[in-house]
Amino acid sequence: MGSRKSETAWYDAETKVRNYLRYRGIASKRQSFASEYDLLTAGGQKIEVKYAGFRRLKNDGRMGWAINFHRHNVLDETSVNWYACVLGSDPTNLFGKASINLIVPAPIQRTTLQLSPRSLVSRWAGYVNNWSGLLEAEQAAA
Repeated sequence: MGSRKSETAWYDAETKVRNYLRYRGIASKRQSFASEYDLLTAGGQKIEVKYAGFRRLKNDGRMGWAINFHRHNVLDETSVNWYACVLGSDPTNLFGKASINLIVPAPIQRTTLQLSPRSLVSRWAGYVNNWSGLLEAEQAAA
């Protein structure tokens, strides 16, 4: 990762989510770094974008993704409608080279989420690349 803003993984994740939204006909704007959320859609949906690379998890040493939803150990979900979690590809390309997106409605009431490949395809499979809930909320707000 370089030092330029456009080379950081979280910035690229925000760009990917904006592109996914644009592809589905939803305009969005980046918010300031100090904001409680990252993207604001034209219909008023507030989206917090999270990025997680594939790595060794702390709890049991297996490989997976760890997503932090808190800021400085404080979980404040009052001004977030959706979490768009961009999961980086694994080195073996188990799920292909493309990133995986979890689209989760807020609040989730969890400070962190650790995902293994197994939990991704079992417990969290309904949220993988599932933009329909966010699209419906956007259409209802417009």
